Amino acid sequence: MDEHKKLTFGEYNEICSLLNIDPQTDISSVKFLDKGLNKQKMKAAYRNLTEKISNHIVFIFGAGPSLISSLNRIQPILENHHKKITIIAVDGATKALQDHNMSIDIIVTDLDGSINSIIEEHTKGAIVVIHAHGNNQDKINQIVSILDDSNVIGTSQSFETPKVKNLGGFSDGDRAVYLSANFQGKMIVLFAFDFGVIIGKYSKPEIFSEDIEASKEKLIKLDFAKKLLAKIPLKFPGIEILNCTPQGEKISNIRQIDFHQLEEILDKR
Repeated sequence: MDEHKKLTFGEYNEICSLLNIDPQTDISSVKFLDKGLNKQKMKAAYRNLTEKISNHIVFIFGAGPSLISSLNRIQPILENHHKKITIIAVDGATKALQDHNMSIDIIVTDLDGSINSIIEEHTKGAIVVIHAHGNNQDKINQIVSILDDSNVIGTSQSFETPKVKNLGGFSDGDRAVYLSANFQGKMIVLFAFDFGVIIGKYSKPEIFSEDIEASKEKLIKLDFAKKLLAKIPLKFPGIEILNCTPQGEKISNIRQIDFHQLEEILDKR
C-alpha cells in the first residue's frame, strides 16, 4: 500500500499532540495484538476482505445519533439491492445492526462497542478488523479468544508489525472508509456519520443508554476524522464516496445525498 494512503506520520504526530497521546503506549498495544494473531489465518482474512470489498458497493454504518433512523430507512432499499452490497459496521453500530436483523460482512472496531455482539457476529462469519491503540489493550485481552481464529485482522495508527498494519484513518468511522478505499470498493456510502456535538448511544452501547453531549476530547477526534475523510476523494480519485447522512454535518469533498437519491443511484447500478 502506498505510504500516503495510510495514516501518515505527520497526521499521527498531530493527533498525538492534540490528544496528548504517548506513542509508546500505542506500540505496546500493537505488540500485544500481534502476539495473538495467527499469521496464516490472517492472510486468508485479507483475501476474504478483498473479495468482500474490491469492486463492490460498500455501505458503512457509523454510530452517530441518526443510526436507528438510517437503519429503518435503509431496510426496504436493501431488500431490493442486498446482493450487490457489502455491509460494514463501525464498532458499536454492530449492536444496532444486530437488533435490526441485518447481516454484517465486516466490523471495524477498537472495541468500544459491545464485545459480545462483535464476537457473535464473528461466529456468523463477519470479518473483524481490530484496532490497537494505547487505551484498549485490556479490551483486546477480553477478545483474545478470537484472535487466533479465521477472519480477524489487526490494525494500528502508526507502528506496524508483520501482522498488524496501518490501513489508514484514526477513529473507527474514518478507518472503515480508508479500509474500503484501500481495498478498491467501487462505491462507498456512509450512514450515521453525523459529527456535531451529540454522540450516539451506540458509540458505547454497553455504557450509554441514550445519546449524550460530546466531550472536548471527542470533539477534537471528530474534527480530525472529518479532515481525514475529506482527504479520501483526493487520495483515491477513482472511487465514488457518498454521504447518506441527510441531517449530519457536511464533509468536504464528499457528496451528501438523501435516501431517495441513494435508491435512484442503486437502481442504475
